[in-house]
Amino acid sequence: MVLKVLAHESAGKNSRHNIGIYTDMEAYLTNDFLVGVALRYEDFSTFGDTLNYKLTAQYMATDALSFRASHSTGFRAPTVGQENVVNTQTSIVDGDLIQTFIAPPTNPLSAFYGGKTLEPEESVSYAAGFVYEYENLFLTVDYYNIEVTGRIAQSSQIAVEESDYDALRAAGVEFPELISAVTYYTNDFDTTTQGIDIVGSYSMDLFSGDAKFSLAYGWTDTNVDKYDEATTDAGKVRRLEDGIPAHRATLTWAKAGMI
Repeated sequence: MVLKVLAHESAGKNSRHNIGIYTDMEAYLTNDFLVGVALRYEDFSTFGDTLNYKLTAQYMATDALSFRASHSTGFRAPTVGQENVVNTQTSIVDGDLIQTFIAPPTNPLSAFYGGKTLEPEESVSYAAGFVYEYENLFLTVDYYNIEVTGRIAQSSQIAVEESDYDALRAAGVEFPELISAVTYYTNDFDTTTQGIDIVGSYSMDLFSGDAKFSLAYGWTDTNVDKYDEATTDAGKVRRLEDGIPAHRATLTWAKAGMI
């Protein structure tokens, strides 16, 4: 019976189409001040349209030093798989076999436990920094801040309670007693990520050859601003905030022409 139910739930054909228009332009307002603007419009058959933009500016303070900044909005559309995935998995929790059903967010079972039509992730970002280039020294320093709302993730396992069986059948769920828990993709949480990127290089003569030293350093901090406690647990929040190293650095020395 389980195989029959799974085959019935998994059968189907899913598709999506979209159209997009993109344009951008740049212009010097003065000999030292460059500005740019870009627009992107897309329309999706599953969730509607979106309009995003990007503004950039660069100012050359001297021949060696220039400042740059940008502001933009963006999006990431849910995949067809996230919208329609169907799967089951069996795991052992506290010594008991648990059969979990991964269902589309609009499936009657998912909808009963809070599933909704997926929306695109949306972002707002800012960046500012400078570029310094003098003789053999090249250096860039940039700060960035990215706010993402409605990030898509798989929900935590939600137990299918026996007391819900009658209501689930009325909602169109076949054999709810065969499913121990349900999980689905959802617009789960909002985050803010900020960081600093430093990239530098210096060339010099060393040991009868040309040597180039390069340094790349990055600091990144992610904070979960909001999440749904019904579909996200504290463990996932910790992984998002602390699962990626805050500091990363690489130092390289490239040498050519050594005798």
